[in-house]
Amino acid sequence: MIPVSLKYIVEERKAVKRLAPLVAVWSLTLLAQKPIDWRTIAHPDHEVPIHQEFKAAPLRLFNHGSANLDVLDPWDNHPRNRPVSVDMEHYGLSLNVDPTTGHIEGKASLRFRALRPVGIVEFDAYDMLISAVNTPQGEALPFAYDGDVLQVFLHTPMQFNETKTVEISYRAERAQSFYLTGPDATNPQRMTAGYTFTQPEDSRMWFPSIDRPADKALLDVELSVPNGFNGLSNGKLVALRHLNDQVVFQYKMEQPIAPYLVSLAVGTYQVHYLGHFKGKPLTLWAPPAIQSAALAETRRTLKMMESFSRFTGLDYPFASYAQSVAQAWGTSMEHQTATTMGGWRIVGDGSGEGVVAHELAHQWFGDWVTCERWSELWLNEGFASYLPYVFFRDVGAHNAALGYEDYWRSGYFEEAQKRVHPLSSPNADFDMLFDSHAYEKGALVIKLMRHVADSFLSMDGEENFTKALRLYLTQHGTRTVRNTDLQAALETVTGTSWQVFFDQWVRSAGHPRATVQWKNKEGGLALSLTQDQSLEETKWTTFQFPLEVEAIGANDQRWKTTLDVFNSTHEFTLNPGFEVLAINADPRWLLPAEFTVKQDSKAWLAVLKHSPFLRARINAARALLALDPVAQEEFTEALLDGQPLYLVADAWELLTKKHENKKVVERLLNSVGARKSEWDRIIQGAYAATEAWLLTQREEKPTGEEVVQWEKDYLLVDLSEERKAVLDKLIHASLAQAQRFALDRLNETNWVTKDRAYLIDVLAGKPTEVSIPFLENSLRSASYFWFRRIVGHLVKAKFDRPSIVPTLIEQANEHRFVGVRLGAIDLLAEQVSSKTLVCPALTKLRESKLAHPDLLQELREKAGKAFAKMNCDI
Repeated sequence: MIPVSLKYIVEERKAVKRLAPLVAVWSLTLLAQKPIDWRTIAHPDHEVPIHQEFKAAPLRLFNHGSANLDVLDPWDNHPRNRPVSVDMEHYGLSLNVDPTTGHIEGKASLRFRALRPVGIVEFDAYDMLISAVNTPQGEALPFAYDGDVLQVFLHTPMQFNETKTVEISYRAERAQSFYLTGPDATNPQRMTAGYTFTQPEDSRMWFPSIDRPADKALLDVELSVPNGFNGLSNGKLVALRHLNDQVVFQYKMEQPIAPYLVSLAVGTYQVHYLGHFKGKPLTLWAPPAIQSAALAETRRTLKMMESFSRFTGLDYPFASYAQSVAQAWGTSMEHQTATTMGGWRIVGDGSGEGVVAHELAHQWFGDWVTCERWSELWLNEGFASYLPYVFFRDVGAHNAALGYEDYWRSGYFEEAQKRVHPLSSPNADFDMLFDSHAYEKGALVIKLMRHVADSFLSMDGEENFTKALRLYLTQHGTRTVRNTDLQAALETVTGTSWQVFFDQWVRSAGHPRATVQWKNKEGGLALSLTQDQSLEETKWTTFQFPLEVEAIGANDQRWKTTLDVFNSTHEFTLNPGFEVLAINADPRWLLPAEFTVKQDSKAWLAVLKHSPFLRARINAARALLALDPVAQEEFTEALLDGQPLYLVADAWELLTKKHENKKVVERLLNSVGARKSEWDRIIQGAYAATEAWLLTQREEKPTGEEVVQWEKDYLLVDLSEERKAVLDKLIHASLAQAQRFALDRLNETNWVTKDRAYLIDVLAGKPTEVSIPFLENSLRSASYFWFRRIVGHLVKAKFDRPSIVPTLIEQANEHRFVGVRLGAIDLLAEQVSSKTLVCPALTKLRESKLAHPDLLQELREKAGKAFAKMNCDI
């Protein structure tokens, strides 16, 4: 801990500077008799927690990115929240990695600086075999290790700011954050490989570290792999040599890196050159069987890099960029300079470009600057979710860009119906951080932030938002950041306070929910607005924002104005100059807000026909489909009257859910089919869903041939939950033939975790002679995410198949995740009747070795109960 006197002297100086303008603002607000400038004035109804100002200000000591003396604030809701006594400066890893067994063995050289006088240094190291700790001169150091924290006892205590190095010899057997893949019965062409995936704090599972995002350090990696394999890590490849039956790759990361961004990827990759950005090489490391498809997905990486460099005002900040393709798990990860790609079916049709863009965007937001605490994860994920939209706008892919906006809104608003929390909060729930708030709401707030910044006058024509991002990224590059750093950059560029913006959109929970009503009256338009934030977590009950309102009249008359909203209720008298037929609130989707406009179907049809804003017309189509009955013929004509296909696709898909009018749907389908040259993946997906829906509406069941043909045409389309439900119906309509086709698809090399898991759900829904052997075979190569799925289906279906037990036990005893072992116990105890098979298996599970004592106890207790239930001999 830092001495109290030193901490609060530094904090108080910063806090006083902030409090003075706040006091002045409150005084002015109380005196003001006119509408408030929402961009600059603190809201009078909002109680600012002043005491927090003395806690949160960062104290930066060293150049490479440690944010404060304790690294973790004591009020963070963190499972391993302990003060850290040293600041990491350099990791030197010399490792031998076997991608067939998952063993990682070698030495970690750790250089660190004392944050206070200290004699015992603690490192995060989970479930390792520590053989020795030495000084660089070879002198042994005493240490204690409990399977989670490694304590090193220094011969002489370190003084403040003193630097030391220790060398830790260790072995990690099947580290939980090192994922293995290889060929199996379902995919004989899958590459043998191993990948690390460590976000948020699982680096401690494969190398000793101080596993916190706030503690960035330099990195050197010497990676030895078997002959025939390639090895990728962070930074530049500075040396490559062959040594007996090993290949040694030596990487150097010249800028500091957070532990969760350190990575290994080992496999029989084919390495492809994708071009260069201002002399910086771009490479793709692809599994041989899918290299053509992977190249097609990543072909525009250079264009993305150019787009993001323009938008941020900062060129790609590292010396190289590599992307390796994983066939192991259902996500991708922005490892610094060495992204690991996965999470979608790689078929070369461009469906993964958004993922490629998202992970590349992280190189600026997350890698170059890194959120200091996970409770401010939105600074990483919000920008990474927003920048693909920037790229698609740049290259003219307007449907894809609009799809991102739509996805942000639907994803966040749906989650906000259940729970809300601030984007940034010292009391954030550590286990609930990676949600739609950090990603989708973060992107929505950034979109509004950009709009507000650019509303201020820029003398040189460059976007103010780009100027602010350049300042933010330049000032804090290679270091860690908080939302106050972004706020300061915006204030510097625009010359005004952003306090209220960050208070209500970032540091408070929820978003505006408002009802708008209107009527024509003599002399103008009467409009009322009422805010209603009903969730208890929404402490900011009255939001302050500029609201665009569009009014539409007869003879294609249109009028738009912006209203200053700062109270919970407003009554406005407006003068559009004509009799109003309809209005629309926030027609450009500028606000992270939900507006309910009270008007009838005729009014919404007027918006659909006459509004110049596509987003307003989408609002109108959705509002019309929520009304029942709807004038479907007129609605259809409005959709067919030259509307953009995105709107048509969205509307007709909703129509199939709401009204099931086959005649109208067929008209829309035929119209869109005639415009096939305008299709993109979003339109293709909507078309596929509609065609499938029509198949399910026939009186006679679809034939197996029809189902198989539909799958051939459209199963490569990303499936929403609604489309999956339709697919379920189709597959079960002609089960055996459709299942055989699905199994053939699973044997293709382009299927990855989430797709297999989904089809397992479909196949296991009605077990047949086709699906049961498949489920059994799948256990032999199952990753954690779908091993448990398969086990769950086997338990639910009450399979009594002794043949599966040896495979199950072999997998469970070796599996890195205790959840898999627990699931295996459930299956053995409940569904397999052979005591001669079950009892020895349960004995093995009871003897499992786990570093975590609580999990080990849970495992042993559950195995013991199952042991007793089966009346096994003790």
